[in-house]
Amino acid sequence: MLAVLLVFCFGVAAQQAPRIGYVNMKRVIDNAPQTQRGRQNLEREFESRNKEMLEMEKRLEDLRNKLLREAEIMTDDERVDLELLVRAVTRDVRRLKDEYTEDFTIRFSEEQNLLIRRVNSAVKALAEQEHLDLVLPDTSVLYASDNVDITDRVLKRLKDEFEAEEAR
Repeated sequence: MLAVLLVFCFGVAAQQAPRIGYVNMKRVIDNAPQTQRGRQNLEREFESRNKEMLEMEKRLEDLRNKLLREAEIMTDDERVDLELLVRAVTRDVRRLKDEYTEDFTIRFSEEQNLLIRRVNSAVKALAEQEHLDLVLPDTSVLYASDNVDITDRVLKRLKDEFEAEEAR
C-alpha cells in the first residue's frame, strides 16, 4: 500500500501544472489591424451605393418640399402627378435602403467571420508556440490575473501577420 501511495505522489509531483492563457476577445477584435482593414473594405465597397442612396433621399426631400410649396398654385393634374412621383420615389428609397442594409449586414458578417477565424488561428498558434494547455476567452472567465492574460501577445501576432501581408 505504501508503495502505491509513493508512486502516486511522485507521479503527481512529476507532472507539470497545466499552463493556461486568457484572451480578451473584444479587445483583440476591436484593436486588431485586420478589423480596421475590414472596415475600410466595407466602406469602399458600399461607398457608391451609399452615395446613390443619399442622392435619392435628397431628391425625395426636394420633391416633398416642392409639393408643400407649390401645391396650392398647381393644377389638380400637376399636383396628382407630383404626389404619385413622391410616392414612387419614397418606395424606391425604402427599397434601396432595405437592399443596402441587407447587403451590408451580409458583408459585415462575412468580414466578422473572417476576422474571428484569423483571431482563433493566431490564438492557437500562440498557444502552441508558448506550450499552453488551455486558452479561455473572456466570456468564460470570471477572473484572470495578468500572468495568464495573453491578449497583448495575440494582438502583436495579428499585427505582425498584418504587416507581413501588407509587405507582399
